[in-house]
Amino acid sequence: MSPPARVHITGVSGAGKSTLARRIGSAFDLPVHHLDEIAIDPTTRERRPPEERQAMVARIAADPRWVTDGVQTGWTDPLCERADLIVWLDHLDASRASVRIIGRFTRQAWQEFRRQRGRGKFLRVRSYGHQARALVRSLLEVHEFDRAPPEPEGVDAGSRTAIIAQLEPHRAKVRHCQTHGDVEDLLVQLGVDPATSAVPNVDDA
Repeated sequence: MSPPARVHITGVSGAGKSTLARRIGSAFDLPVHHLDEIAIDPTTRERRPPEERQAMVARIAADPRWVTDGVQTGWTDPLCERADLIVWLDHLDASRASVRIIGRFTRQAWQEFRRQRGRGKFLRVRSYGHQARALVRSLLEVHEFDRAPPEPEGVDAGSRTAIIAQLEPHRAKVRHCQTHGDVEDLLVQLGVDPATSAVPNVDDA
């Protein structure tokens, strides 16, 4: 398999999309874009307006080299159209994905707590509240993933049905990874050492 210049990675929350994106990006010197940071502004924690995120995605899609990852569908269509390779991580059920998400959020919260000094550890109630709400939202999204598609305003949550519909026109370039071994095989075929780029752990998105 030739090294891809443009890769889009999709799948349920907790499947390992972000870690796989970073490792493929590092292996081939590709810029990595996490779609969660386009859907929701990481500074304000507010959902971006549709026209803003569509413009951001269009700019990424127009670039010659990139890796993107996210469960979002609809406004991410330009990425699927331009991608040389689409990876669908589909090797976790809701229970295992939830365990990974809880592990990731717990670790992030602990790191944030340790970064604070003195009373600051206990005064960032608003930040901790945001993290708790994000955790609940992620867990709900995982358990809704295999159900009917979300309403239009909730499309960022993604669903199996929505992903299948989005990927159908591009199935010739979709790699559907349904097991841990499928992901390792993909890495080997891409020429990425699985010893340093194995299926991600609890930090994954």
